Amino acid sequence: MTNWKFPSNGSWTDPQAWDTGLVPGISDNVTIGLSGGYRVSLTASIAVAALTIGNRDAAFVVTTPGGVASFSGDLTNTGFLGVDNDRFSAEGGSTVTIAGILNNTGAVEIGQVTGGPTAHSLLSAGGLTGAGTVTLHGGTGAAPPLAEMDVLSAAGGTLTGGISLDGNALLRYASGQIGAIAANAFIVLSGPRAFIADAADVTRNSALTGLTRNDGTLRVINGDTVALSGDLANTGFLGVDSDNFTAEGGSTVTIAGILNNTGAVVVGQATGGPTAPARLSAGGLTGGGTVTLHGGTGAAPPLAEM
Repeated sequence: MTNWKFPSNGSWTDPQAWDTGLVPGISDNVTIGLSGGYRVSLTASIAVAALTIGNRDAAFVVTTPGGVASFSGDLTNTGFLGVDNDRFSAEGGSTVTIAGILNNTGAVEIGQVTGGPTAHSLLSAGGLTGAGTVTLHGGTGAAPPLAEMDVLSAAGGTLTGGISLDGNALLRYASGQIGAIAANAFIVLSGPRAFIADAADVTRNSALTGLTRNDGTLRVINGDTVALSGDLANTGFLGVDSDNFTAEGGSTVTIAGILNNTGAVVVGQATGGPTAPARLSAGGLTGGGTVTLHGGTGAAPPLAEM
């Protein structure tokens, strides 16, 4: 076992930062567990057995130039795991590979919110568990996705954490569907190229077609599209271009079956309405929930439509 010993920012490749006096190697199980807010940065290539980020205020951030981290086992994250998300520089092209399971009860972030990565930033894991958050900032660059997370196992069951994608971003599962969003969990999709997808179909939100229940929050904004193949029971919040913080519009949610709404549905934003038609389509509508459409003052066609 190798432990980070500095309760302050530092570089992974600094031998003095580790309790063994050596930079961790390929057979080491590493723990970053000291209390206090600090960041361990990597701008080189490393390979270790496993990593535990064991304090909620601790961060492990892989950035350019040359950031490559490989783990032959599991990675447990209760703090912050970042890939090219510095926000202070033009960065991109880093890779984190986890052969085992990423157990995330903290926060994972790929890409920087101010502009997105400048090259393909990738996090790959054999599996994903935990109720933490996953955020991908893909920016506006061309294909391939500039912020990408690959989960090499099936999506399935109930989402208990949070997923937020914006810009040219892809969360790819090997197969399967996210069937439900739990209470206090959320999915936010922003932009026409932000996708939660199966590996066989990565040009749309193909891993959401089987979504049947939303007890948390589902927001689709800024021109993204979600198409559900059956019924949707909504006890939480379903929003289409309803963020109220940005000029947004042009998104579409299609429910082939019945929308049974006992929660809240909002299409369009209250402050000015959508900038382009925002549409929610369902095969039928039942339930005692609320439906709110904010169309703004734009010309035809209706800017908020259900």
